[in-house]
Amino acid sequence: MKTTRRIAVIYVIWQMVFGTTQAITEVTRSARRLAAGDLSQQVMVSSLDEAGELARAFNHMAESLKRMVSDMAGEKDKLAA
Repeated sequence: MKTTRRIAVIYVIWQMVFGTTQAITEVTRSARRLAAGDLSQQVMVSSLDEAGELARAFNHMAESLKRMVSDMAGEKDKLAA
């Protein structure tokens, strides 16, 4: 019974670590694309933990940046007219 319990604990820990690592990898990949100019980047939020909070913060930042760039383009067009 103890061996089964240990295996279950190891599995749960592995799932937590793997899930966090995947989330950070996804945010990193999207951040690089955003930095390269792809303002459509959003990451899927699938948890309420720190990784989910990071994903929500990234999405908020990406949306704010997209809005600022759009506003600046509109102001540029007004000045050019």
